[in-house]
Amino acid sequence: MPQLPETAWRVSVGYAISCHAWEDGYTAFHSGSGDTHLLDHLTGEVLSCLLRQPLSLDELTRSISGKTSTELDDGNAQALDNALASLQRVHLIEPVHP
Repeated sequence: MPQLPETAWRVSVGYAISCHAWEDGYTAFHSGSGDTHLLDHLTGEVLSCLLRQPLSLDELTRSISGKTSTELDDGNAQALDNALASLQRVHLIEPVHP
């Protein structure tokens, strides 16, 4: 049975989204809504990675693992899922279906 391609994630199209790192987290600005969002470090890193290019969950995991001092174990993988969900909820990112 062929394996289905994994969903990728990208920043929401049609809007300018900016992200800035601070000592205690990140801020993200969504030009479409005019909203500024305060993000924790992991969520900010996820958005920063996706601002460069769309990534699958596996690619995103490898990218984040290379930037943080800890490897993403099962608990951190759940945190990554939560970060994606929170970014999608505020319309900063969206899934790209193959």
